Amino acid sequence: MAKILIGNGTVITMDAKRRIIKNGAVLIENDRIAWVGKAGRLNPKAARGARKIDASGKIIMPGLIDSHVHHVQSLARGIADEIDLIGWMHERIFPYETAMTEEDTYWSAMMTCVEMVRTGTTTVADPGSYLMNSVGRAWETFGMRGILCWAGADQWSGDRALPKGFRGRLTTDETM
Repeated sequence: MAKILIGNGTVITMDAKRRIIKNGAVLIENDRIAWVGKAGRLNPKAARGARKIDASGKIIMPGLIDSHVHHVQSLARGIADEIDLIGWMHERIFPYETAMTEEDTYWSAMMTCVEMVRTGTTTVADPGSYLMNSVGRAWETFGMRGILCWAGADQWSGDRALPKGFRGRLTTDETM
C-alpha cells in the first residue's frame, strides 16, 4: 500500500466549510486522500511507512481542472500571434493540425501534460482535434485524468484539410 504524507504546509481543504489549515498535513493512501488535518494531530501509526514531503512555506490543495485545453496545439504556440481568430484558424491552426502525425500529436500532448502538472492541473478537458487517440494514449502514459472530445466544425478549409476518413466520420456521427 503506497502512502504519501504531505505536511507542514497550509492546507486548502475544499470541504463544505472551506477550511484553511495552517501547519496542516494530508495523508494519501493508494491515490486517495485518507486524512486531512493539523500536522501534529495525525496518528503516527497511520503515517508509518509513508513517503514524507515537507511543504513548509507552500500550499497543499486539490489539483486544478482545466476545462478547455487543446493538447495538439502546444507545439504551435506562437505561430500566429499577429493575426485575427479566423486567420489563425484557417491559415495556421487547421493546416498545422492536419499535417500532424499520430506521433506528433502524442508528443505535443505529453508536453501539455508536463506543463499542466507543473502548474497544479491534474484533470483536463480537451475539446478535440483530429487525432484524439494519440492524446488519450499520452494521458494514459502520463497518468492525466480528463475528458476527450472529437472536434467538428461547420466551416471546412477544403477536403484536403481533413485527415482521410474524418469527414465521413463526422457526417456518419451527425446522421446517427
